[in-house]
Amino acid sequence: MSVKPTTWPALPDVWERPGVLSVARLTPYVPGINVKGEVTGANWTYLLPHLEPEHVAVLGIPPPAVLSPLMRLAKRVTLLCVPRRAPKRGADVGRLRLQYRSYPLHIAFLETWRRLPLASQSVDLLVLDDGELRARFTRHEAWPHEVRRVLKPTGLLYFQAGPRSTALVERLRHHAGTLRRFWITPLVWEMKTAVPERDPAAEAFLVRRGLYATGARRPPLSWFEGFLYRHGRLRARARRMSVLWTPDEEPVPHALPRYLRELAATSGLDLTAHRWALVAKGEYSSRKVLFYVFPPDEGDRPAHPAYLIKLTRDPRHNYRLENEVRALQALRRVPFQGAEVLPRVLFAGHHGGLAVAGQTAVRGRPFDRCTLATPDCPHARAATKWLVELGRATVNREEATSADVARALRLLLCQLAEVYRLSPDHHRFLERQLERLAGDERPFPLVFQHGDPGPWNVLVRPDGLPVFLDWESAEPLGMPLWDLWYFWRSYSLRVARARGTRRRLRAFSQQFLAGSELSIRIVASVRHYREQVGLPCEWTAPLFYMCWVHRALKEATRLRPQLVERGHYINLLRLCIDRREMPTLRRMFGERRGT
Repeated sequence: MSVKPTTWPALPDVWERPGVLSVARLTPYVPGINVKGEVTGANWTYLLPHLEPEHVAVLGIPPPAVLSPLMRLAKRVTLLCVPRRAPKRGADVGRLRLQYRSYPLHIAFLETWRRLPLASQSVDLLVLDDGELRARFTRHEAWPHEVRRVLKPTGLLYFQAGPRSTALVERLRHHAGTLRRFWITPLVWEMKTAVPERDPAAEAFLVRRGLYATGARRPPLSWFEGFLYRHGRLRARARRMSVLWTPDEEPVPHALPRYLRELAATSGLDLTAHRWALVAKGEYSSRKVLFYVFPPDEGDRPAHPAYLIKLTRDPRHNYRLENEVRALQALRRVPFQGAEVLPRVLFAGHHGGLAVAGQTAVRGRPFDRCTLATPDCPHARAATKWLVELGRATVNREEATSADVARALRLLLCQLAEVYRLSPDHHRFLERQLERLAGDERPFPLVFQHGDPGPWNVLVRPDGLPVFLDWESAEPLGMPLWDLWYFWRSYSLRVARARGTRRRLRAFSQQFLAGSELSIRIVASVRHYREQVGLPCEWTAPLFYMCWVHRALKEATRLRPQLVERGHYINLLRLCIDRREMPTLRRMFGERRGT
């Protein structure tokens, strides 16, 4: 993982001067830039009052996933290490000096545990990262005074504490300043959720929604950890805490972090008295950090968030959240009844180089918890009906002809050929599909496209209406039918899984391509969509195959370069080409045989 990642090319303002597939054509599809497991760490930094400390000192040598974001945030990072006489420690120090030689990283050695090798009032944030070194440092009675000496007047001390660290926390309570504690999950490894202490309603919300994180790597242990969280008395006994202490007196100790409150205040929104919970789950750096913000003074009653604040973890992915903000703002101006249920953007900005956006929270249950996973599931029907209505309400026949669309799609096909090894037959087949569009100059019905309408991005409101979330891949002038096909592909896998089929390509073939009960509904919804947006039947096949070309390109960013050929979507594309005589495709393309 690079320490200071290169920022991706900034997308132009495609919402003011949109073009055909503007976002898709300008997105870099580089294999391995968003690989699972290489997620930006140090999630606890989002608990800080601000994300722009000048000098951070760390007791110990943190892992790269923690050190990298600290070096991105701070102007200077100092690691406090034991002397070189320990061979392993010496090797670690030498490796760090070599790896970060071009960055403001300093290494200081501890000669005595009673005094830190730091100037007085020189540190904005002191992190007690290494448990062994922390135990040796805090063994001396005067350690809180030493912390106060090195911290600036508004500086912060941070460490994580288990149930056995109560004495350590109590020592800080007796010193002037402000002590803040947060219940965090999981019990081990990287912090992924945090709730201010003594907020049982916010804790209950995370437990009820299954948003807590488990650190155990094996299913039995993971289940047991979840069992502890789901039972209040056990949770209180197996409590892991994050601790923030500052010599400064804070009027509202457990208020939302100051940088978020200040951004909200720019739009006239006062969140000082609101309660909150942080969720930073996910194994990809593109996943957002979420702050669920609750109305104040709910006590022990079940909490429902009023607002949702999103932050990026990595500046490279800022454009995704910025794109979502513009998409939601644009949809508010569309005469589309379904837009009323979408989140409303309240404020947006940047802090510490990261994009931030505040939205109204949507009340509902995740689609996966509501669906019947059957061909006639009412929630699936409602979701596809909503997507059809979105296409009808936003159709634009004035911006492009089918030849213009063919040129835009050919750019995606060229990128696909650079990333994947396409067989000559498959490449010629896709070229012929584009020729069907290129040889036609009729107006093409472009639509407002969600871009990632999987069931995991759908909530079901209490009144049964679906709400599509996460519009970071939205296109102002996107392709018709792509959203519909992507939703049906994902839902077909859920139907197949409920019937015992686990392998994804086999599930897709059984439920989507073959003459299943679900495929009948898929064909009917595609026909209805075409009628609503005025899409000629002969353009259906080119759009279908290019839909999976685009999906394969997006998936490449999540795959290591040596594993791209194993990607799901490139093999789904190959499957669809090889089995183009399957019943669903023949009916969907109007009984036209593939060429």
